[in-house]
Amino acid sequence: MKLVSLSYAFSGNRNLRCFQRFIYDVAIGARPATSMFIPTSSKVRCRIFSNNSHNPDADAEAFSRIVKNRTCTKEFDPSKSVPLETLEKILSLTQRAPSSFNLQPYKAVIVRDEIVKKRVAYCMTDNNIKKVLNASLTLVFASDLKPGQEIDKIMALEREHGLPEQVVKARKFGATVFVGSSNEAEKVVKKTLFSTISQVTQMPTINSSEGWAFKNTMTAAQTFILGCHAYGFATAPMEG
Repeated sequence: MKLVSLSYAFSGNRNLRCFQRFIYDVAIGARPATSMFIPTSSKVRCRIFSNNSHNPDADAEAFSRIVKNRTCTKEFDPSKSVPLETLEKILSLTQRAPSSFNLQPYKAVIVRDEIVKKRVAYCMTDNNIKKVLNASLTLVFASDLKPGQEIDKIMALEREHGLPEQVVKARKFGATVFVGSSNEAEKVVKKTLFSTISQVTQMPTINSSEGWAFKNTMTAAQTFILGCHAYGFATAPMEG
C-alpha cells in the first residue's frame, strides 16, 4: 500500500449546498432510468442527460469559489473538531470521485485517536508532525497495488445495482485488459499486444499497477480536499 495523508481542521461552511449537488451531477449524471450505457459496435457510448432543476451557472460560480479560495493550511487549531456526521458526508462525496472502471483502488483510513495520531505524526517529516498532531484528524489514502483482485467484486456490485449484464461484461473485459500490470511478464505481454493493436487504432500506454492505482487514488484525494473546503474545513495534503 502507498499512503497519502491529508489533515484538516474546522473553519466554516460556505458553498455547502451547491458543491454537494455539483459533485453528485459530475460523478453520477442525471438521466432517465431507461438510458444506460448503450453498446454500439465495438465501442461503449454513454448518453448524458441534464436535470431540468440543474443550474450550471450557480454551480460553476460555487465551484469556482471553492477552487480559488482553497489553500494549503500550515497550522491547525487543536481545539476545533470535525463532527463525525459531517466527515461521513464528505467521505460520501469522495466516493463519488471517478475511477477507471469504477474499481476505486484505494482505502481511506481515518486517524483521530490521540495515541494513533502520535504514532502517525512521528512517521512524518519534521514540518508535517505538528499538522498531524493539531488537526482534528488525518485521513490516510492507501492505494491498492493489486487492484485487479477487486474486479469480480466490483462487477458483482454493479450487477446488483441494476447495470445491464452486457455492460457489466464489457466493463469487466475492459478492466481486466487495461488495469495496470502487476508484474513484468504481464506488462511485457500487454505492451506487445497493445503495440500491435496500436498500428490499427489508438491504444493507451501500459502502466504498472502501482502507477495506475496512484492516479486513480488522487482523483478521490482531490475530491476529498475540495469537499472539505466546501464544508468549511482547512486541509493540508502531505506526501510524507
